[in-house]
Amino acid sequence: MAKRLLIVYYSGTGNTERMAEEIGRGARRLGVEVEVKRVEECSLEDLVEADGIVVGSPTYFSNVAWQMKKIIDESVVLYRKRQLKGKVGGCFTSSGKRRDGENCLCWR
Repeated sequence: MAKRLLIVYYSGTGNTERMAEEIGRGARRLGVEVEVKRVEECSLEDLVEADGIVVGSPTYFSNVAWQMKKIIDESVVLYRKRQLKGKVGGCFTSSGKRRDGENCLCWR
C-alpha cells in the first residue's frame, strides 16, 4: 500500500498553490499517494488519515497566513492524543521579500 501524503496550503495569489501542486507532482513520481487541499477544505480527520503532512503558506509579516495558523492551533488536540505521532512533516512558504520566511521554517 502506498504511503499517503497530504499537502495542505493557503494561497492568496496562486503562488503557494502552484508550489503545492509541484510538490505533489514530485511525490507522485516517487509512487506516493498524494492529496493536495486548500486549508479551508482540510479537516482534522484528513491530518489523522495521512502518513505525511506538508503545509504551505505565504509569509505575511514574517508569519504564516491566519488560515494556516488556525488549523495548526486546532490540531493541538490531535497532538495531545498522539494521533500525529510517527507522521512525516514538512513545510514550505512563498514570499515577496528576500529571507522573509526564514523564521517559518521547521527545524527539529
